[in-house]
Amino acid sequence: MLDFRIARIVGRVSLFSGILLYLHTAWRFSSEGERTPSPSDEPDELVTGGIYAHIRNPMYVGVLLILGGQAVRYKSLHVLWWTVVCWLGFHRRIVQYEEPHLLEKHNETYAEYCERVPRWLPRLHSPSIATIKEREY
Repeated sequence: MLDFRIARIVGRVSLFSGILLYLHTAWRFSSEGERTPSPSDEPDELVTGGIYAHIRNPMYVGVLLILGGQAVRYKSLHVLWWTVVCWLGFHRRIVQYEEPHLLEKHNETYAEYCERVPRWLPRLHSPSIATIKEREY
């Protein structure tokens, strides 16, 4: 069982990391995309800078870190289950709506971005130069 003090620390780190990540993504949308994260005010250009160069859905990851942090901090199985349900809902929305929509809107640019950048977790290593050159040809 996780010690109460450790759970509080891990929970706080996850919670604040999630908040910072979410704020960074919102700032990226407004600075790079010149719009908001709202689907009704989506950017005309694909946002690929900052954390978006490492994962495609950092805003959702930020929310999951916030929820997961609360689950750990308060040792709550209910909040943990809610986090899992949210992730499943986010994943379904991304796969069924957002990705097809972005592919239609940005065509090959988005397809290449999807090949280069993972959906949920960043790669632990950068692609090799040989791999990048293979993609160019």
